[in-house]
Amino acid sequence: MNFDKALLTTHGYGLYERLDPKILPPLYVAYREDLSQVSGKLHTGICERLERAEPSVVSAIRYWARLTDKVKSCLMNGQGQKLGEFLNANFDRRRKIYNITPENIQMVEEARSVGASAKFTGSGGAIVGTYKDERMFKTLKKRLSASKVKVIKPVIALPQKGSTI
Repeated sequence: MNFDKALLTTHGYGLYERLDPKILPPLYVAYREDLSQVSGKLHTGICERLERAEPSVVSAIRYWARLTDKVKSCLMNGQGQKLGEFLNANFDRRRKIYNITPENIQMVEEARSVGASAKFTGSGGAIVGTYKDERMFKTLKKRLSASKVKVIKPVIALPQKGSTI
C-alpha cells in the first residue's frame, strides 16, 4: 500500500500491490468481539495530529512507510520468517502515539508471551501475527482463549480472475 499524498489527492486512494500469498509465513488472526470500535473515531485524531504536523505522528507515519518497504523486501527475498519482528515494531510505534485500551494491549502481550508476533489489524479488537509452528499455534490459542479471545488461521488466496480487488 502506498498512501503518497499526491496519489491520494489525485485519485482519492492509494496504490495497492498484490503479492503472492505463498510467500507469507504462518499467520493467525485473534479477536475479541467486545473490543471492536469504529475506526473513524480512533483515526480521526491521528489525522488531525498529522495535519498539524505533530512531530511524533509525522515520524511514525514515515517509520511505517519504511517498515512496509522492509516487509516487502523480506517477503520478496524469501525471508518471510522476519515478518514477525516488523509486525511487532509496527505495534510498538503505534503504542507511542495512540491511546490504546488495556484490553487491547493485553491481547498483544499475551500473544507475544508465547513467542508469536502481534499487531493490530485496524483500530482495535483484533490482532494479526506470525507463529513458528503448530505447537506454538496451539499454545497461542489456549493462552488467548482464556481471555475470551478467538484465534483463527486465515485462508489467504489470490483474487479470482476478473475481480477488482
